[in-house]
Amino acid sequence: MVTIKDIAREAGVSYSTVSVALGNRKTKLPLSAKTREKVLAAVRKLGYRRNALAGQIRTGKTWSLSFASAMLEQEYVTGILLGVMEKADELGYSVKICRVPRENPEAVYDRMLENRQDAIIAVNELPGIDYLLKAARQLQIPVGCADCKSDAGYDVCVYSDDCRGVEESVRRLYELGWRDFTFLSEQQAERHYVIPRRTGFLNVMKELQLPVGREFSRWQIEEMLQFAPSPRAVICSSDGVALHFLIEAQRRGFRIPEEYAVIGFGNLSFGRECCVPTLSTVSQNYEQIGLCVAEKLISRLETGSVPAESCRIPTSVILRESTGRMPASGKECAGNFDAGSAGGDPSFECGIAPVVIRGDQ
Repeated sequence: MVTIKDIAREAGVSYSTVSVALGNRKTKLPLSAKTREKVLAAVRKLGYRRNALAGQIRTGKTWSLSFASAMLEQEYVTGILLGVMEKADELGYSVKICRVPRENPEAVYDRMLENRQDAIIAVNELPGIDYLLKAARQLQIPVGCADCKSDAGYDVCVYSDDCRGVEESVRRLYELGWRDFTFLSEQQAERHYVIPRRTGFLNVMKELQLPVGREFSRWQIEEMLQFAPSPRAVICSSDGVALHFLIEAQRRGFRIPEEYAVIGFGNLSFGRECCVPTLSTVSQNYEQIGLCVAEKLISRLETGSVPAESCRIPTSVILRESTGRMPASGKECAGNFDAGSAGGDPSFECGIAPVVIRGDQ
């Protein structure tokens, strides 16, 4: 049977260093990444297996993380989960998956906390999150938030840099000759992920000294096609919103991207595999979000309490068939949309519709 002493001998480090690397002991000074990897390499080589029950009795640790989401079926959640599981497996932790219902989530949180875990990862804005944060704080269980920038009281927040992603998407289309832009969003203007994306749109429009017209929601596409004439670039708050626009615009005979250049947000698989034309988008690195939030939470477990921290993960712009260079013949049409012509002033407006479709991100 392989012991910690065997690992220490193989890695050329002390017994206590191996114990810290495996999370059996806490230390105020964290191990370097190089030392930790040396120990983990020895663990893999020798085939060491921790006695989880003995470890729980000795340290009170369960060597497990809970992964909680209200939308486990969504592609982006799967990406985050893969990153969490990769990092947890690397550092010797297991992952419990918990689906949080929108009705009575408190009952699920109570069961989850009763079953014990060392830390909790919440994906996005969970229903009843204040209840979970308060209960976890009382039990001294750190909670991390994945894919959501929040001041709700999380110990760790990891999210993609959506604001810069939208800014860069507009700049790329500007370089291709487009000058008239419209922001097309969810019907709920204040959904947490829409806010930084809209902020990025407003920032870059100011930077490029372009007029900001009316914002439309996905339920106002028909109206938009009337009041925001082509040629026009459409910046969508999600790939799902972009798909709705593509379908409606093409149904009405508009050519993509000659009359409307369309870019989404999220880089979901349907945009590159099912859309015709294929959808340009801002790509979020979901697995990196998962890797980062798991690593930071486990680091807190091993080194003790540290201040709350956050981390932004870079995004990237992917241009596909739904965007292209603005046709030279359409330049004289550019600039002919004014928010005032739609019954508003030239400042930013927001169209709101009453219906909610979940899962578009």
